[in-house]
Amino acid sequence: MNVSVTIDLSVPVRKEHWHQMQHVAETLTDTKSSVRVSQPAENAQKLSVSLRIPNARQADVVNRIGRAFWMIQDYADSTIGFGPERRRTNRSRRPPRHMSANKPLQLPSDLQWQHWVERWDKMQERYLVRRDERIQLLVGLVRETVRPVKRVLDLGCGTGSLMQPFLDAFPEAEIYGIDFDPVLLPLAQQRLRPYGARARILLADLRSERWREQLPASVDAVISATALHWLTEVQLASLYRQLSVLLRPGGLFVNGDHVASRQPQVQKFWEQNREEMRRKEAKQDGDDWEGFWEAYTQAFGLSGHRRVTERVLGGWDGGIEEGLPLEWHFAELKASGFSRPECFWRCDCDAIYGAFR
Repeated sequence: MNVSVTIDLSVPVRKEHWHQMQHVAETLTDTKSSVRVSQPAENAQKLSVSLRIPNARQADVVNRIGRAFWMIQDYADSTIGFGPERRRTNRSRRPPRHMSANKPLQLPSDLQWQHWVERWDKMQERYLVRRDERIQLLVGLVRETVRPVKRVLDLGCGTGSLMQPFLDAFPEAEIYGIDFDPVLLPLAQQRLRPYGARARILLADLRSERWREQLPASVDAVISATALHWLTEVQLASLYRQLSVLLRPGGLFVNGDHVASRQPQVQKFWEQNREEMRRKEAKQDGDDWEGFWEAYTQAFGLSGHRRVTERVLGGWDGGIEEGLPLEWHFAELKASGFSRPECFWRCDCDAIYGAFR
């Protein structure tokens, strides 16, 4: 069965993004199917998508079109939509009703979000020894050093597991969460629904120069946990400069993440000790990283999503899994306009560090 659809993006499609959109669509097909995104003409605002689905029921066809539609739209929103073309377009007219500009995907109606939130947390606890202790340290640092706390931004918020304790600790505050992943963010939306408008979930790419456009002019604190090591040195240095503008004077940036040693022997020792601590203390009843994503994307109906996030949507090539040395962070924070950079907690390869604005 052959099906063709046309997607109206309402912004000019740059040719250099076409091949990435094609890869997005390819992840949504199996070995017996195919999908093709036609290369757009100069300044074209529409994409033609062709699917070949042999022996498929009508419902299967509709589902495949919908998945391709969502993923290509969200790629265009996050990559093209931040450009000046979208800004001009939004001033003159509303996007078409089918667009999901800067929004996560919708959860399938039969997906039990509580189960997947709990499963995500268990997976994280498998790798992060004393995870709850780290989260409470982040909350405590902001509580004891920043007043008042009215707006907090969580970078790489994922399923909202760090936003939730901040919402509880600061009942008068608005907590903003930004993440790149349109498939994880629906879990954050459901987890944080009881907090109403105080919990703001935003789909944005921290590597884009325009990710701050959806935020207020200033925030009191910026927090993050095990997310920023995905950025390259150049990207992270640029992010620090942007945070120095976003944070109000007296505000705090605090990050719990992997940090490396400049000494290879020390780094090796830290990694060995971390593995020993995981064997002794970490909870082992959760999925590993690969297992969670395989199961979750299958339940979501997007079995190729990991390839989408890691390889297709700009990818994370160049990120530093072991993190950068604290000396590097301190130097870049100072150069960006922060004061008093400090390490607040450390355990081998991981640390909680930050600085005041």
